[in-house]
Amino acid sequence: MWLLFLAGAAALVIYLLRAPVVKSLESVPGSILALANAIKIFEGWYPGSRAYRNNNPGNLKDADGRLTTKDWPTQWGAYKLDDKGFYIFGTVEQGFAALVHLLQVRVRQHPEWTILDLFFSYAPPSENDTQRYAAFVAQHVGADVNTKLGELV
Repeated sequence: MWLLFLAGAAALVIYLLRAPVVKSLESVPGSILALANAIKIFEGWYPGSRAYRNNNPGNLKDADGRLTTKDWPTQWGAYKLDDKGFYIFGTVEQGFAALVHLLQVRVRQHPEWTILDLFFSYAPPSENDTQRYAAFVAQHVGADVNTKLGELV
Protein backbone atom coordinates (compact mmCIF):
# COMPACT_ATOMS: atom_id res chain seq x y z
CA MET A 1 0.00 0.00 0.00
CA TRP A 2 2.76 2.45 0.94
CA LEU A 3 4.61 1.67 -2.28
CA LEU A 4 1.56 2.67 -4.33
CA PHE A 5 1.23 5.87 -2.34
CA LEU A 6 4.91 6.73 -2.74
CA ALA A 7 4.82 5.94 -6.46
CA GLY A 8 1.79 8.21 -6.90
CA ALA A 9 3.40 11.01 -4.88
CA ALA A 10 6.63 10.72 -6.88
CA ALA A 11 4.68 10.86 -10.15
CA LEU A 12 2.87 14.00 -8.97
CA VAL A 13 6.13 15.73 -8.00
CA ILE A 14 7.67 14.91 -11.39
CA TYR A 15 4.55 16.15 -13.15
CA LEU A 16 4.51 19.43 -11.22
CA LEU A 17 8.19 20.02 -11.88
CA ARG A 18 7.52 19.72 -15.61
CA ALA A 19 4.71 22.31 -15.52
CA PRO A 20 5.59 25.75 -16.88
CA VAL A 21 6.59 28.17 -14.18
CA VAL A 22 6.05 31.87 -14.55
CA LYS A 23 9.27 33.35 -13.22
CA SER A 24 8.12 36.88 -13.78
CA LEU A 25 4.94 38.60 -14.78
CA GLU A 26 6.88 41.69 -15.85
CA SER A 27 6.15 41.06 -19.53
CA VAL A 28 2.40 40.80 -18.91
CA PRO A 29 0.52 44.06 -19.54
CA GLY A 30 -0.76 45.67 -16.36
CA SER A 31 -4.31 45.63 -17.69
CA ILE A 32 -4.22 41.83 -17.99
CA LEU A 33 -2.88 41.55 -14.43
CA ALA A 34 -5.61 43.94 -13.26
CA LEU A 35 -8.27 41.77 -14.96
CA ALA A 36 -6.80 38.64 -13.36
CA ASN A 37 -6.70 40.24 -9.91
CA ALA A 38 -10.29 41.48 -10.24
CA ILE A 39 -11.38 37.96 -11.19
CA LYS A 40 -9.46 36.56 -8.22
CA ILE A 41 -11.31 38.95 -5.89
CA PHE A 42 -14.72 38.28 -7.44
CA GLU A 43 -14.20 34.52 -7.25
CA GLY A 44 -13.70 34.81 -3.50
CA TRP A 45 -10.01 34.30 -2.86
CA TYR A 46 -9.77 33.73 0.90
CA PRO A 47 -8.59 30.86 3.13
CA GLY A 48 -11.06 27.99 2.92
CA SER A 49 -12.71 29.04 -0.36
CA ARG A 50 -12.78 26.63 -3.31
CA ALA A 51 -10.47 28.91 -5.29
CA TYR A 52 -8.01 29.04 -2.39
CA ARG A 53 -8.08 25.28 -1.68
CA ASN A 54 -7.55 24.51 -5.37
CA ASN A 55 -4.77 27.10 -5.94
CA ASN A 56 -7.11 28.30 -8.69
CA PRO A 57 -7.70 32.07 -8.27
CA GLY A 58 -9.86 32.21 -11.41
CA ASN A 59 -11.91 29.14 -10.48
CA LEU A 60 -11.10 27.74 -13.91
CA LYS A 61 -13.35 24.82 -14.67
CA ASP A 62 -13.12 21.91 -17.08
CA ALA A 63 -15.81 21.98 -19.76
CA ASP A 64 -16.50 18.24 -19.85
CA GLY A 65 -15.53 17.24 -16.31
CA ARG A 66 -12.63 15.03 -17.40
CA LEU A 67 -9.01 16.04 -17.00
CA THR A 68 -6.75 14.90 -19.82
CA THR A 69 -3.25 15.91 -20.82
CA LYS A 70 -4.84 17.62 -23.84
CA ASP A 71 -6.51 20.15 -21.53
CA TRP A 72 -4.40 23.32 -21.68
CA PRO A 73 -4.44 23.93 -17.89
CA THR A 74 -2.37 20.78 -17.38
CA GLN A 75 0.45 22.67 -19.10
CA TRP A 76 0.23 25.20 -16.27
CA GLY A 77 0.23 22.72 -13.38
CA ALA A 78 -3.38 21.54 -13.10
CA TYR A 79 -3.17 17.92 -12.05
CA LYS A 80 -6.67 17.07 -10.85
CA LEU A 81 -10.31 18.19 -10.85
CA ASP A 82 -12.32 18.69 -7.69
CA ASP A 83 -15.81 17.24 -7.20
CA LYS A 84 -17.38 20.13 -9.18
CA GLY A 85 -14.94 20.01 -12.11
CA PHE A 86 -12.71 22.92 -11.07
CA TYR A 87 -9.00 22.54 -11.78
CA ILE A 88 -6.64 21.95 -8.87
CA PHE A 89 -3.18 23.45 -9.40
CA GLY A 90 0.02 22.52 -7.62
CA THR A 91 0.67 26.11 -6.54
CA VAL A 92 -1.20 29.39 -6.55
CA GLU A 93 1.47 30.76 -8.90
CA GLN A 94 0.58 28.08 -11.44
CA GLY A 95 -3.14 28.77 -11.06
CA PHE A 96 -2.64 32.51 -11.46
CA ALA A 97 -0.35 31.97 -14.46
CA ALA A 98 -3.05 29.81 -16.09
CA LEU A 99 -5.63 32.57 -15.55
CA VAL A 100 -3.28 35.20 -16.98
CA HIS A 101 -2.55 32.94 -19.97
CA LEU A 102 -6.27 32.45 -20.63
CA LEU A 103 -6.88 36.21 -20.53
CA GLN A 104 -3.94 36.91 -22.84
CA VAL A 105 -5.23 34.36 -25.35
CA ARG A 106 -8.77 35.78 -25.24
CA VAL A 107 -7.53 39.35 -25.74
CA ARG A 108 -5.27 38.29 -28.61
CA GLN A 109 -7.98 36.19 -30.30
CA HIS A 110 -10.86 38.62 -29.71
CA PRO A 111 -9.63 42.22 -29.40
CA GLU A 112 -13.05 43.36 -30.65
CA TRP A 113 -14.85 41.74 -27.68
CA THR A 114 -15.98 44.00 -24.88
CA ILE A 115 -15.37 43.20 -21.24
CA LEU A 116 -19.00 42.07 -21.13
CA ASP A 117 -18.45 39.77 -24.12
CA LEU A 118 -15.44 38.25 -22.35
CA PHE A 119 -17.55 37.41 -19.33
CA PHE A 120 -20.35 35.88 -21.38
CA SER A 121 -17.65 33.40 -22.40
CA TYR A 122 -15.69 33.20 -19.12
CA ALA A 123 -18.65 33.18 -16.73
CA PRO A 124 -21.78 32.27 -18.74
CA PRO A 125 -25.22 33.26 -17.45
CA SER A 126 -26.13 29.59 -17.00
CA GLU A 127 -23.70 29.50 -14.05
CA ASN A 128 -23.13 33.15 -13.03
CA ASP A 129 -24.55 36.64 -12.80
CA THR A 130 -22.52 37.61 -15.86
CA GLN A 131 -23.61 41.26 -15.91
CA ARG A 132 -22.64 41.79 -12.26
CA TYR A 133 -19.35 39.93 -12.73
CA ALA A 134 -18.40 42.02 -15.79
CA ALA A 135 -19.42 45.26 -14.05
CA PHE A 136 -17.29 44.38 -10.99
CA VAL A 137 -14.22 43.61 -13.09
CA ALA A 138 -14.70 46.65 -15.33
CA GLN A 139 -14.96 48.95 -12.31
CA HIS A 140 -11.90 47.32 -10.74
CA VAL A 141 -9.79 48.01 -13.85
CA GLY A 142 -11.21 51.52 -14.31
CA ALA A 143 -13.15 50.75 -17.47
CA ASP A 144 -16.70 50.30 -18.69
CA VAL A 145 -18.25 46.93 -19.55
CA ASN A 146 -18.40 48.12 -23.16
CA THR A 147 -14.65 48.75 -23.35
CA LYS A 148 -13.08 46.60 -26.04
CA LEU A 149 -10.41 44.17 -24.90
CA GLY A 150 -8.04 45.51 -27.54
CA GLU A 151 -8.25 48.95 -25.92
CA LEU A 152 -7.10 47.55 -22.59
CA VAL A 153 -3.64 46.48 -23.72
